Amino acid sequence: LTATGQSCSGAVTYAWSPSTFLSGTTGATVTAVNPTTTTTYTVTVTNGSGQTATATALLTVNPNPVITVPPATICNNTSTILTASGATTYTWSPATGLSPTTGATVTANPTATTTYTVTGSNPTGCTGVTTVIVTVNPKPVLTATGATICPGASAPITASGATTYTWAPSTGISPTTGATVTATSTVTTTYTVIGTTLGCTGSTTVVVTVLPPCGPVVSTTGSTVCNGICGSVTSTAGGGTAPYTYLWNTGETTSGMTPTACPTVTTTYTVTVSDNSNPVGTASAIAIITVNPNPVVTVPAATICARTSTTLTASGASTYTWSPITGLSAGSGTTVTANPVLTTTYIVVGTNSAGCTGSVTVIVTVNPAPIIIANNDSGCPGDTATLTASGAASYTWAPAKSLSPNTGALVSAKPAVTTTYTIIGTNANGCTASATSVVTIHPRPVAAFASSPQLTTIFNPTVYFTDLSTGGTMVLWDWSFGDVTNSSSNIKNPSHTYPGVIASYPVQLIVTNQFGCIDSVTHVVYIRGIFTFYIPNTFTPNNDDVNDGFMAKGTGIDETDYDLWIFDRWGNLIWHTEIWGEAWDGKANHGADVAQIDTYVWKVHVKEKETGAKHNYVGHVNIVK
Repeated sequence: LTATGQSCSGAVTYAWSPSTFLSGTTGATVTAVNPTTTTTYTVTVTNGSGQTATATALLTVNPNPVITVPPATICNNTSTILTASGATTYTWSPATGLSPTTGATVTANPTATTTYTVTGSNPTGCTGVTTVIVTVNPKPVLTATGATICPGASAPITASGATTYTWAPSTGISPTTGATVTATSTVTTTYTVIGTTLGCTGSTTVVVTVLPPCGPVVSTTGSTVCNGICGSVTSTAGGGTAPYTYLWNTGETTSGMTPTACPTVTTTYTVTVSDNSNPVGTASAIAIITVNPNPVVTVPAATICARTSTTLTASGASTYTWSPITGLSAGSGTTVTANPVLTTTYIVVGTNSAGCTGSVTVIVTVNPAPIIIANNDSGCPGDTATLTASGAASYTWAPAKSLSPNTGALVSAKPAVTTTYTIIGTNANGCTASATSVVTIHPRPVAAFASSPQLTTIFNPTVYFTDLSTGGTMVLWDWSFGDVTNSSSNIKNPSHTYPGVIASYPVQLIVTNQFGCIDSVTHVVYIRGIFTFYIPNTFTPNNDDVNDGFMAKGTGIDETDYDLWIFDRWGNLIWHTEIWGEAWDGKANHGADVAQIDTYVWKVHVKEKETGAKHNYVGHVNIVK
């Protein structure tokens, strides 16, 4: 950054701020060292007279581009395209193996793994740098061994130096992949084998030479068996001079062409055939007995309760057969439903895709269900029944309404109507069974009776009772007649004679029906009086204790509502009483005067006790002395 100051009064000085990124803060020229952000600087110029002037300078910092180039992996003697991004122009180094060395895209074909440096520039002239590695994997170098065979014979040919191999043409070899294949060509053939390692390939050729007919020629056939089953290998000889002798690598010398072997794993057998020529001609071949594994069948065991079922599922094979079929939903299949009556051992035979079989046994244990025994009970409405259950470890009763509690071996029931309860019992094995318990609610009788006659009086106080109870057949009657002697009876329709007095008696009947249910009823029987009223017309109040008083008599009188008035001939009230049974003694004015012999007027107010009827009577009474 450079500032230029002019002054008329001597030299000038410079001061820069801020000091960020600056190499110094005085002098006409300062250097910004590695600035990272755009910054505005202010310079102050001072002359010899102390006068100042300021100016600003903007230092713009442009960002460097961020260069990216994906790495690449190639095989030796091949090329790849490298593409850079993040800038406008690019240069690449070193130039070895690159074409061109500038531009966003270049072709790379180094002979060895190389790290390239890429420098990119953006429009502001700023640069960024990155590196990219091109990994060069070597092509495999193959070696192969050919073979010479007689017509109809076979021989192995092998290759090495790579990881995987492919052979061509496919005619006369088996298989066409792998490090070792078997050549059975009938004519001399050149085979190309291509090997691959880390995606890079190499190739070579190998010759299988087929000789003219020479001595015996042998061909073989193997077999495929399941583990535990013996297999056979077959050899057929031709050419040369018969008869032939067969020597197998098992050490067995036989004139037979098909020996039997029982390997436990896949095994390759070699047979050497000798003919009867001179000199003896020989030929060899291999035969394979492939041993397929037997499936390992598994079926989890199960435990059920009697009269229930479980699902059995087999695994380890493709198809399955089950035996015995007793208690099974099917005799084949991966999954069956088992509901045997007793504990049963089932044999499951599984067959895999190779046709080999394996078997396993599975036990379905059947735990017995409990035998629940429960009592029945009966009663009358409102009674409590006791119910018990046995034969299990725990019990649940339903419906729960009217039960207390609803679990356990002993519960109390108080239903309003006849109810059937279901008991679910569970034993120690978790198996359940049910039973029922019936609580029969018998009808309660409705006690009722009638009495006659409807009007019973003190003159005929005998009452006849008739039982009118309903609700079953009554078998017991208990009558209480309510009198002071506590008279009672236990016949159906009794009678009872009450004392000849006016009274009311609570009569209670308690009846019991054929179920033992009881009800009672109480009615009041009234012994009524007959209303009579008598009053004399003459009395003699002379203190001779004979007819000395004047009073009314009668029956059925309400003694609480009674009046007797006495009047003289002039209508004057001379005596009055409200007490039933009180007599006028012939005196007047509250006993102050003795009434003279004369005729007097009386008036009576009287009320019937039974009916409440009121009567008023008027008459004459004579005093005679």
